Amino acid sequence: MQTAELELREAVSGVEQVKKEYTQLMNWAELYDNCTFEAKKMIVAQFVKAVHVKRGYELDIEFNVSFEEFQSLYLEPEEKGRKRKRAGEILALAECIG
Repeated sequence: MQTAELELREAVSGVEQVKKEYTQLMNWAELYDNCTFEAKKMIVAQFVKAVHVKRGYELDIEFNVSFEEFQSLYLEPEEKGRKRKRAGEILALAECIG
């Protein structure tokens, strides 16, 4: 029974984290949708390193960071005493510029 309760708590904690990540992603998507074209270009330039167009218009997109790095940088809580620029701040700045 204790093992089942522990597994339940871990599952609930995981679901809560996924909900937070989803909410954050949707906030960014809404912000991006409301930006000017120039601000959108700035935002994309922060994440995309290169775009290669191959035969048949096949696209190969190279990102500045991997998905795992993105998660660790922007979705995990900050360590105490350590301040870093978060993606929300960068996008808010882009919105102000636009």
